[in-house]
Amino acid sequence: MGGYRSGWRRAKTDVVEDCLALSIADLVRQKVIVPGALERGVWAWSRAGQQPHARVTYEADLRTDKHAAIELRYRVDDRNESSHVWLRYTVPQYGGRRWWFVCPLTGNRVAKLYLPPGQSRFASRRAYDLAYSSSRKSRSKSKIWDVTLRQLAKWREMNRTRKPI
Repeated sequence: MGGYRSGWRRAKTDVVEDCLALSIADLVRQKVIVPGALERGVWAWSRAGQQPHARVTYEADLRTDKHAAIELRYRVDDRNESSHVWLRYTVPQYGGRRWWFVCPLTGNRVAKLYLPPGQSRFASRRAYDLAYSSSRKSRSKSKIWDVTLRQLAKWREMNRTRKPI
């Protein structure tokens, strides 16, 4: 029964840390999402202060609440891509508006859209079945590490408070 490497292995899925992420909160903070306005510009991603490694040209049209949307234009594998993403808002109890993307693949209201490696459209985490890298770590190893760190902290505290005779 079974041979070398014959056991069940979880299918490899991409993780969000490997994707380009577009956050509605960041767009609101940077005044890209402005109710009643038409905003155009370029959104770029860079690693640790280096030159941008990816960029998206956007046109955010919020002149009418009912038809609020953002058009994204970018290049993937030397192909020009375009994605139309509807925007919706909710009204929190404390007032104001909270803006959301409508995922182009699932139709769900989401706060972030992702572009995984090898894909050509921004969509939600659920649409691409993305996981977080922290969910991939072994629980038993992290528990052992936690216990080790606690013991080390206790040992340091004992040595710090011990006075020479």
